[in-house]
Amino acid sequence: MSYNRNYNEFFEVFENKSWHMAQQKIYNASDNSLYGCELLIRLFQGERFISNGRFFPEICRDARFPGVTATIIELVEQHFLRKPDIFPPVTFFNITPVDVEDTTTTDVLKRVAQLFAAHERVLALELSEIFEPDELHSCEIASLALKESGAWVGLDDFGVLELTLEDVRRFPFDFVKSDRGLCLDEAALANPLHTQLRALADEKDMLLIAEGVETHALVEGLKNLGYDLIQGYVFHKPEKFLEQIE
Repeated sequence: MSYNRNYNEFFEVFENKSWHMAQQKIYNASDNSLYGCELLIRLFQGERFISNGRFFPEICRDARFPGVTATIIELVEQHFLRKPDIFPPVTFFNITPVDVEDTTTTDVLKRVAQLFAAHERVLALELSEIFEPDELHSCEIASLALKESGAWVGLDDFGVLELTLEDVRRFPFDFVKSDRGLCLDEAALANPLHTQLRALADEKDMLLIAEGVETHALVEGLKNLGYDLIQGYVFHKPEKFLEQIE
């Protein structure tokens, strides 16, 4: 890992505490009831929103990034200790291979997962920005330790990564999120990956989640394909959730 000056703006804004955590709610496909939420970082310079797309996914290989993850999850911990009832039964949060290689960050994640479990809630960690299968398999030992602490571990953005169904089969995932490209329109629903993922989810007892869903027609189509959970603008747009605590 190294430091990349192209990402200095992100880290400077983050260190200046010009950010908050938003949430996007996630719903049961069967009855449209609330299931949980995903936490999303939002950065600002004054009144100007800074798009994460300018930095991700490459920023996740910067040596400074695990510190960002640790700081965010510590903020989650502070809010949870004050008001645990504001958190839904399951809270999803993105982590990267760089995060799980950092012992300080994984220690914080394990501590907060234990805190959630003590209050009958789940911290669900989404492995994100995985560029090749070797990166996934290097996360396995740390992922098992996180699971032992009460966390769930899942895969984000399946369908656009180089990972195969066999890679998913071999890893101890609790859930898989299909990339929004697989849920974009009716044509995307015809992709055979959907039925293959459903069969694998049944085999491994994993939750199957569709994200980026924008219409009720797509909700019905994904429900018919066997998806358990739906995330997207069709139900909820991200909204401010956790602010800085002074």
